[in-house]
Amino acid sequence: MRKATRLRLDGTLTKLRGVVEDCLAKHLHSSAVFFADKLVSMSGGDWDDVFLFAQALFVGKHYRRALTVMRRAGLVGGCR
Repeated sequence: MRKATRLRLDGTLTKLRGVVEDCLAKHLHSSAVFFADKLVSMSGGDWDDVFLFAQALFVGKHYRRALTVMRRAGLVGGCR
């Protein structure tokens, strides 16, 4: 990937993280889930972004989906 493209992507990811955190702070849970999903896709599954996505799912009361996302990313074990 070219350097200019990578810098633009990094800037976009940073802004998107801010949007997700802002949505969470304003209790816009469905919007936070939407943008966090896009963030994980764009970042290639960065663990911090996956955790932010799981956090958005959890506060949006999607508990099982949050756990599944974290398990698939390897952030939690297979305990029940």
